[in-house]
Amino acid sequence: MKTSDIYTRKCCIEYFVCERLCKTAWTAIGRTMSKPSIKVEDPNKRMRIRQFFSSVDDRYINSIWNTSLKTAIQEIQKKNNSGLSFEELYRNAYTMVLHKHGEKLYTGTRDVVTEHLVQKVRQDAVDSLNNNFLSTLNSAWNDHRTAMVMIRDILMYMDRVYVSAQKLEPVYNLGLILFRDNVVRYAPIRDHLRQTLLDMVAKERRGEVVEK
Repeated sequence: MKTSDIYTRKCCIEYFVCERLCKTAWTAIGRTMSKPSIKVEDPNKRMRIRQFFSSVDDRYINSIWNTSLKTAIQEIQKKNNSGLSFEELYRNAYTMVLHKHGEKLYTGTRDVVTEHLVQKVRQDAVDSLNNNFLSTLNSAWNDHRTAMVMIRDILMYMDRVYVSAQKLEPVYNLGLILFRDNVVRYAPIRDHLRQTLLDMVAKERRGEVVEK
C-alpha cells in the first residue's frame, strides 16, 4: 500500500471520530439547555407577607346601629322587648366594638336613653305633680332600672372592652346617672319632690298616717 493511501485513510478515520465526538457533545449541550433553570433566591432578601386587613364598611356599622341596636334600646325602654333577639343584639354590639366603633355605640346609647328620659319619663312626672306624683316617679325609676339591666346585658362586651379602657361609667351606672340628672334634678320635679318629702316628714311627726 502506498504511503499516500495510508495517510488518506488515517485522515478519514480521524475526521470520522472527530465528527462523532462533536455530535455527542452538542447533543449533551442541547439537553442541558432544555432543562428548566432553577432560580436561586437571595438568602438576604426578606420574604414579604401581605397583611390581611378585616374591615367593616361604615355603612354597615351605621345600619347595625340604626336598624338594630338603637331600635332595640328604644323598644326595651318602652317595655316592648318580647320580640327581640338578645343573642343577635349582643353580636351586633360586639361587631361595633371589635371594629373600633365603641365610641359611637357608647355615645349613641347615652343619647337614646337621655331622649327617652327627657321626652317620656320626665314629662310623665311633670304631668303627675298634683296627682300620684311619688307613685309615678317611683314606677318610672323601677322601670328604668329594669330597662338598664337588659341594655347592659346586650352591651356587656362594650362594658368589658371599650368602657374599661376609656375609664367611662359602665352602662348600668350611666343609666342611673342620666335618670338623676335629667329627671330627679329637673327643677320642677326636684322642687316638688323636696316639698313632698318635707310634708311627709311633718305629717309623720304629727302622728298622721303617711302613705309610703
